[in-house]
Order: sequence, then structure tokens, then C-alpha cells
Amino acid sequence: MKRTTFTMTLLSAAIATAALAQDPISLRIVSIGDSYAAGEGNPNSIAANGTAVWSSTPCHRSFNNGRRMASDRINDLPNVSTIFSDFSCTGAGINEGVLGPMDSSAPETPNARVGAQMTAVTNEVRSPIDILMVSIGGNDVGFAPVVKECMLPTDCRTSPVVLNAIQGITSFLPQRYDALAARIANLNPRFVYITEYPGVLKRKDGAFCGGFDDLFVPTGDFAGMAMRFISQEESEFLLDRFIRPLNDQIQAAAARHGWRYIAGPEDTFTPHGFCNAAGQRWVNTLGDSFLRQGTHTGTAHPNVDGHRAYADALIRRATLDFNLPLEAPRVVDIRERNVGLDIPIASPGVRKQVQAEINQVPSALTATLQFRFRRLFETSVPAFVNLNMTDAGSGRLNLFQGTIPGSESLLPGERIEYRVRATSTFNGQSRTTTTSIRSITLGEVLDQ
Repeated sequence: MKRTTFTMTLLSAAIATAALAQDPISLRIVSIGDSYAAGEGNPNSIAANGTAVWSSTPCHRSFNNGRRMASDRINDLPNVSTIFSDFSCTGAGINEGVLGPMDSSAPETPNARVGAQMTAVTNEVRSPIDILMVSIGGNDVGFAPVVKECMLPTDCRTSPVVLNAIQGITSFLPQRYDALAARIANLNPRFVYITEYPGVLKRKDGAFCGGFDDLFVPTGDFAGMAMRFISQEESEFLLDRFIRPLNDQIQAAAARHGWRYIAGPEDTFTPHGFCNAAGQRWVNTLGDSFLRQGTHTGTAHPNVDGHRAYADALIRRATLDFNLPLEAPRVVDIRERNVGLDIPIASPGVRKQVQAEINQVPSALTATLQFRFRRLFETSVPAFVNLNMTDAGSGRLNLFQGTIPGSESLLPGERIEYRVRATSTFNGQSRTTTTSIRSITLGEVLDQ
């Protein structure tokens, strides 16, 4: 018996030593593309005089973009390092911006000339590229004019600006992606990651945004600056006729040219559209843009939470492609509900449900709700009970939920304590995250 124990100890030590002895992974990551790559809406900081500080002012390029976040998080993994170069620029299209020079669209530097991103990559990146991250196509078909049209009091579904943009998605955008592919081939990157555009047009309850008025919604936005004239019908139209067809063309281009199509944002942004309250939305309203950078140009762009979601999608793909160490999952949001009773107050006589939104991970994901009742006159603190949560999300949205049995018996003065444990597994690795303890008490406002 002692020999067996000793042998197993040596075997465990050998496995651990072998893991540590694996060759270090070093990745060269380069980012090109438009404002969704650059981080428009999220400057590095705000200077003492109130002006936004950017890594590149003409491009409104920020450290707070999902590509840099992804690189930094990969660099933090054990035995992994990254070298990151960012050439992305707000306002860039395929022809003007990536393949050729462009005029700056930043209000601070009107008409400043910005060199072609592909030329800059060729001149400045000397080592082989492992991952070329790309976000492009929206400006080619008029993303900014479409947003502007739909913020007006008129119905943008009949606007020639919007209809021409929709037509361009199929009439000329595929050829531009093909031209881009020819230039990318000269760089010979190991992988090309091209990201989709997010769905930012729904509330957390799944309804389309519409009639949004920050005078009556606790948005964290200052009055009069939100996108109140976008109707539910326009939101649905934009998702079905503009965003999804645009993503379809990106995915088709990726299939034609052997790129990695980075899916996720269209789904994971869904409960975090522009009409949600502050802390819930992953996209900047007009008021957010003025507050964060002093200009309007950050409107309809992901905020820092949105860029974290982009980083999740990029890291998920890189983990699969390079067999990276596994990150621990991240519990993005927790919501509490009365089952069958749609009011935001914890009510007696009905069961309580907990929903946990968890970020994208490379492979299998499970969630457990650990709960206990804190009763009146208890003599000891009870142990937590484990409840397997079910995934009620759609697409790539990980939305786990669990209904607490017996929670309808909660009495005044009693409470439910709970925490969520999320576990991700991939290629023999397993990582777990457990939230802090939260509670539900009768009569309190539920955490929405």
C-alpha cells in the first residue's frame, strides 16, 4: 500500500513537471479595422481639462478595446506571452482606411490624413503574425449615416440612406472582402479572426428597444440625450435587414478565404441593448458618448463591458486554435425573479428564480446554484444545497437559471442566501468561479 501511494505521488509529480516543462507559447497579434476594433466611445482616460485621451487621436484608438483586452488576458495566462500591435481606426472602410489612406473622422482632427493600415502593418510588423484580428465592413455600407437616420423622428425603414446601405451589403461588399483577402494573403498570417457586429437593439427581457426616454428610465444618462426616437419597429428592422445580413456577408467571406469567423457578439449583446439601464447596456447612448469622451462619435459603439464580451469571443477562439491554458469563466450578470409574478419585489407565496449570465468559453460549461435558507430561530448555520442550473440562453448567450425549491415558504424576517458556481472544462482542463454570497429577503427589490 505504501509503495502504491509513493508511486502515485511520483506519477503526479511527473505530470506536474511535464506540464511546467511545456514549451512557452508566444503569440504575435495584430489588429486592423474600424471603430469597433479601435474602441471608439471608450478613451484611455480623461485629462484634467476634460478632454479625452486616446492612443491615437485621429483614429480614436483606445487601450479599452476588446482586441487589446484579449491580448492582455492571453498574456496573463501561465506560460503564454503576446506581442500586440494595433492599427485600427475609427471611420475606416476596406478601401479607405485598410487598403488605402483615409481622412480622419475624429472631431478633434478634421481632415487629418491617416495612412493605410495594411501599409503600416507591412512596414512595422517584422515577425510572423499568429493572429490578425479584423473588424470591417460597417463603414463601407454606411454604418454612421444609418444610425443617424434612425435617431431622427422619421421612420428610417423608408429612408433612402438606410435602404441604399442595405443594398450595398450584397451588391458590392463581397467584392471588397475579396480584395481585402488578396492583400491579407501577402501578410501570410497564421490565422485571421474577423469579428461580427453585435446585436444592441433589445432589452434584457427580449423585447426590441423602442420609445426609449431617459426621463422615465433610470439610464444613468442625462435627460434629452438618449435614442428616444428609435421605435421598436425600427429596431427589429435594423437587426433583421442590416446587422444580420452584414454578419452573414462577413461569415461568407470568412468561409471563402479560410478566416475564422468570430461569432458571439450578435447573441451575447442581446440582453444589453441601448435601452437598458446603466450597468446593463453594453453600448453607448448619445448621452454616454458625450459624458465619456465629449463628442457624439461614440454613440452606438460598445462600452467597456461590450468590449470585454468581444475579448471573450476572441479568447475562446484562440484557446481552441493554440490549446491555451483555460481561463476561469466569468459570471457577467445575476438576476432574481418571482416565478410567475412579474413584479420587481420579492413576494411571499411564490418561488424565486436566479438567472446567471456567463461569458463565452471554449468548450463545456456548467452552472450550479448553491442556496440555503436562513430561518427564524435557527440554532446553526445550514449547509448550502446544490442545484444544477439549466441553460435557457439562445445562440451563444449563456443564460443559466435555477428555481429554488421551497422558496415560496419564505417568511418575513427570513432570507435565502445563494451563490453561483460556474465551471468550464476544455481539453482536460477545468476552471471554476464562485460568486460571493447574495441574499433574497421578502419585500426587498430583486436584483435585476
